[in-house]
Amino acid sequence: MVTRTLTDTATVSWDENPAGRLNANVVDDSIYNAKLANMVQATIKGRAAAAGTGDPTDLTPAEIGAILGIGTPGTGVLDLTEIAAPASPASNVARTYAVDNGAGVTTLAMKDATGNVVPLSHFLQAGSGTVTRTQQAKARDLISIKDWGAVGDSTTDDTTAVTAADADTNAEFMPTGVYDVTLTASDLDGPYWGRGQIRDSVNNLRGPWFSAIKAAPSSFGIQDSISTAYNGDLSKVQIAMEHRITGAATLGTPATGYSFYPEAGAIFARLFNSSGHNEATASNDGRTMAQLANLRVDNAGQGDCSCIYAFGTVQGTRSGSTHFLANPAVSIIAGQVDAFTDGTYLNPYEIAMNDNGFDVAGIGWVVNMNRTVATGAKTACWIGYRSQSTGSADVNSHFSAAGPCDVGLDFTAINTDASLAAIALLADDRIYGNASSSNGFYATALGDDYLSFNGAASAWDTVINGERSWRVEAAGVGSVRSVDAGAGGGPFLLLNRESPTPAAADDLGFIVFNGRDSGGNETAYAAVSAAIIDPTNGSEDGQLLLRSIVAGTLTNTIRVGDGVQIGAPGAYMGAGTLNTAGAIYRSGTQVLGARVTGWTAATGTKVRTTFVATAPTAAEVGQRLGALIDDLIAHGIIGA
Repeated sequence: MVTRTLTDTATVSWDENPAGRLNANVVDDSIYNAKLANMVQATIKGRAAAAGTGDPTDLTPAEIGAILGIGTPGTGVLDLTEIAAPASPASNVARTYAVDNGAGVTTLAMKDATGNVVPLSHFLQAGSGTVTRTQQAKARDLISIKDWGAVGDSTTDDTTAVTAADADTNAEFMPTGVYDVTLTASDLDGPYWGRGQIRDSVNNLRGPWFSAIKAAPSSFGIQDSISTAYNGDLSKVQIAMEHRITGAATLGTPATGYSFYPEAGAIFARLFNSSGHNEATASNDGRTMAQLANLRVDNAGQGDCSCIYAFGTVQGTRSGSTHFLANPAVSIIAGQVDAFTDGTYLNPYEIAMNDNGFDVAGIGWVVNMNRTVATGAKTACWIGYRSQSTGSADVNSHFSAAGPCDVGLDFTAINTDASLAAIALLADDRIYGNASSSNGFYATALGDDYLSFNGAASAWDTVINGERSWRVEAAGVGSVRSVDAGAGGGPFLLLNRESPTPAAADDLGFIVFNGRDSGGNETAYAAVSAAIIDPTNGSEDGQLLLRSIVAGTLTNTIRVGDGVQIGAPGAYMGAGTLNTAGAIYRSGTQVLGARVTGWTAATGTKVRTTFVATAPTAAEVGQRLGALIDDLIAHGIIGA
């Protein structure tokens, strides 16, 4: 007998029989890599169990199942439920099985980590209580612009796909890429989100997160409560978040200080910057800025437009509180800036306003306060702006302004009455009038000229060059003080009317003396004033007037110019004259009254020389009496 192995087929043995023929046999279990000719596709050949000997035949599914030891014999169904669950279910994960439902439909399945049979066409999320879904349902969770045939290769025209996606009301994911369209930005609707961008008809890239709202939302939430706030149409809202914090101790229970942590917030973002450039060494010119968020709005419509609109409410009080600071509070913006190097700049708030050459209005800070109850319970107060200094070193200024300005501090629009104040100062606080700044930020030298309320004297003091020059006391006493030792250094009070067009009869100033009448009315009882008589340069004339109230009317009583008028005697009589409307008295006795009329000048010789009074002659008496009459007439004491 000869045994030989045929290359790449089987092992064969042969010998010669008595008839002279050659017998050949294939050694058991030796066939490998053999080719079966004329075999029908999709068939398995073999011998069924207990079939005995003979040529291989096409096996039925049931016969295959019986040979492999799986499925229900005679049905042809590969039933995975008949596979015993392994002792360690995880060992069966990712083992794939073919399952024939007996009707010619074959699916693939596997067992999960807990031994459950899961069709590979289905999806089961990890975690307790999850349910099985089809792969198609899972894939539809994410709607992509590519589902409409968009390519995003920056070459293909994706107009048709983007137009179709725009017609869908869902937000579409936009994978990385550039999607070229022949549409303008105003043609797009969205919303889209992702890393890809649409390039419009004018070759501009739209934002990776894009949305356009062209009509009012179909419905609105009720913003009075978080429970109803999201009941509206949010189809065009890019990000809508709801964040609730509950539990009395969730945010901590600090006994002192202030406690907060970002892990409890709805948004936590942080920027670290180790880049940047400062060109100048004595200013902020040539400087970069790192930004955690960059927001911009462009209002091309009507009404207002805001980068950020925030709304806060507060409710409830601290049990047992006696001060408003102990009760809950709400802030629109709260924060903190810290320095860790000498010479750095803490700048928590800065806004630039530019008119760009247009005539516009600009108000840098507006706080609209709508207070309706002012009982002051628990020291409650309303303050439009408050700057607080709590450190061990003084701040240089609580308020500083720089640059061109018409009015530095303007309170003309506030509503105050006699009991309210535009400015309130503590006793001995000062208002300086000759301060200076060497750095442009705050007063580095205050000087010695100021106005202050002297608490010890209960008086307002005006201090010039460090010396009090004017004082008004609470009792109504005013004083002008000078410490000048020179001959002409007495106190000086100047009332200056700098009219550009001075004219005769212009008033130059008033000092008025007021008091109350019996009806409680404030009344001007007397006044001192001055007026221009002639403003001609080089020959100016002026007049001082003393006025007093007469029968309820403030009346000119004395006029002093180059002559004097008392009362209302009539016309001005010239330089050096005294014109009075009434009699002149000395110690209560009239010494000069009104002119006695009926007199005419004497005739004949008048003599004013001395004569012997004891025995004058008739001629001497007549001569001197005539002279006396002439003199009395000349002085206006008597007359015709």
